[in-house]
Amino acid sequence: MCTIYERIFKSIHCILNNYNIFKNMKLLSKLFITSLICVLSCSSEETEETACIDETKIDGLVLCIEVYEPVCGCNGITYPNVCYASSVGGVTSFISGPCVKPD
Repeated sequence: MCTIYERIFKSIHCILNNYNIFKNMKLLSKLFITSLICVLSCSSEETEETACIDETKIDGLVLCIEVYEPVCGCNGITYPNVCYASSVGGVTSFISGPCVKPD
Protein backbone atom coordinates (compact mmCIF):
# COMPACT_ATOMS: atom_id res chain seq x y z
CA MET A 1 0.00 0.00 0.00
CA CYS A 2 1.27 3.47 -0.87
CA THR A 3 2.02 5.84 1.97
CA ILE A 4 0.48 9.31 2.02
CA TYR A 5 3.85 10.79 1.02
CA GLU A 6 4.10 8.48 -2.00
CA ARG A 7 0.59 9.48 -3.06
CA ILE A 8 1.38 13.19 -2.73
CA PHE A 9 4.63 12.81 -4.67
CA LYS A 10 2.90 10.80 -7.40
CA SER A 11 0.12 13.38 -7.64
CA ILE A 12 2.61 16.23 -8.10
CA HIS A 13 4.56 14.14 -10.61
CA CYS A 14 1.38 13.37 -12.57
CA ILE A 15 0.36 17.03 -12.68
CA LEU A 16 3.79 18.15 -13.88
CA ASN A 17 3.99 15.43 -16.52
CA ASN A 18 0.52 16.26 -17.85
CA TYR A 19 0.60 20.06 -17.48
CA ASN A 20 -0.26 20.79 -21.14
CA ILE A 21 -3.36 18.57 -20.92
CA PHE A 22 -4.54 20.07 -17.63
CA LYS A 23 -3.94 23.79 -18.21
CA ASN A 24 -7.13 24.26 -20.26
CA MET A 25 -9.44 22.20 -17.99
CA LYS A 26 -11.62 23.37 -15.13
CA LEU A 27 -10.28 22.82 -11.62
CA LEU A 28 -12.71 20.04 -10.69
CA SER A 29 -11.85 18.09 -13.85
CA LYS A 30 -8.14 18.53 -13.14
CA LEU A 31 -8.48 17.21 -9.61
CA PHE A 32 -10.59 14.23 -10.64
CA ILE A 33 -8.37 13.13 -13.51
CA THR A 34 -5.16 13.70 -11.55
CA SER A 35 -6.34 11.69 -8.59
CA LEU A 36 -7.62 8.88 -10.82
CA ILE A 37 -4.34 8.65 -12.77
CA CYS A 38 -2.21 8.81 -9.64
CA VAL A 39 -4.19 6.31 -7.61
CA LEU A 40 -4.08 3.82 -10.47
CA SER A 41 -0.37 4.36 -11.05
CA CYS A 42 0.33 3.88 -7.35
CA SER A 43 -1.67 0.68 -7.14
CA SER A 44 -0.08 -0.78 -10.29
CA GLU A 45 3.41 -0.26 -8.82
CA GLU A 46 2.26 -1.73 -5.54
CA THR A 47 1.57 -5.13 -7.05
CA GLU A 48 5.12 -5.51 -8.36
CA GLU A 49 6.71 -4.36 -5.10
CA THR A 50 4.25 -6.31 -2.95
CA ALA A 51 4.93 -9.45 -4.95
CA CYS A 52 8.66 -9.20 -4.12
CA ILE A 53 8.75 -7.91 -0.53
CA ASP A 54 6.47 -9.09 2.25
CA GLU A 55 6.96 -6.77 5.21
CA THR A 56 5.21 -9.25 7.52
CA LYS A 57 8.15 -11.66 7.04
CA ILE A 58 10.68 -9.11 8.36
CA ASP A 59 11.73 -9.97 11.90
CA GLY A 60 14.05 -7.53 13.65
CA LEU A 61 14.83 -10.07 16.37
CA VAL A 62 15.80 -13.01 14.16
CA LEU A 63 19.29 -14.48 14.51
CA CYS A 64 20.57 -15.78 11.17
CA ILE A 65 23.55 -18.11 11.05
CA GLU A 66 26.68 -16.64 9.50
CA VAL A 67 27.06 -19.15 6.67
CA TYR A 68 27.72 -17.56 3.30
CA GLU A 69 25.44 -19.23 0.78
CA PRO A 70 24.39 -16.19 -1.28
CA VAL A 71 20.96 -15.83 -2.82
CA CYS A 72 19.70 -13.21 -5.26
CA GLY A 73 16.42 -11.67 -4.16
CA CYS A 74 13.66 -10.68 -6.58
CA ASN A 75 14.58 -7.07 -5.73
CA GLY A 76 18.07 -7.50 -7.24
CA ILE A 77 19.90 -7.53 -3.90
CA THR A 78 22.35 -10.29 -2.95
CA TYR A 79 21.77 -11.66 0.56
CA PRO A 80 24.32 -13.77 2.50
CA ASN A 81 21.84 -16.66 2.85
CA VAL A 82 18.15 -17.59 2.78
CA CYS A 83 17.60 -16.46 6.37
CA TYR A 84 18.80 -12.94 5.63
CA ALA A 85 16.76 -12.77 2.43
CA SER A 86 13.47 -13.85 3.96
CA SER A 87 13.66 -12.80 7.62
CA VAL A 88 15.73 -9.61 7.33
CA GLY A 89 14.85 -8.48 3.80
CA GLY A 90 11.30 -9.83 3.60
CA VAL A 91 12.03 -11.19 0.13
CA THR A 92 9.36 -13.57 -1.16
CA SER A 93 11.39 -15.20 -3.94
CA PHE A 94 15.06 -15.64 -4.69
CA ILE A 95 17.50 -17.83 -6.61
CA SER A 96 20.73 -19.46 -5.47
CA GLY A 97 23.88 -17.48 -6.05
CA PRO A 98 24.71 -13.78 -6.03
CA CYS A 99 22.85 -11.32 -8.26
CA VAL A 100 24.54 -10.64 -11.57
CA LYS A 101 24.82 -6.98 -12.48
CA PRO A 102 24.42 -6.25 -16.21
CA ASP A 103 27.49 -4.71 -17.87
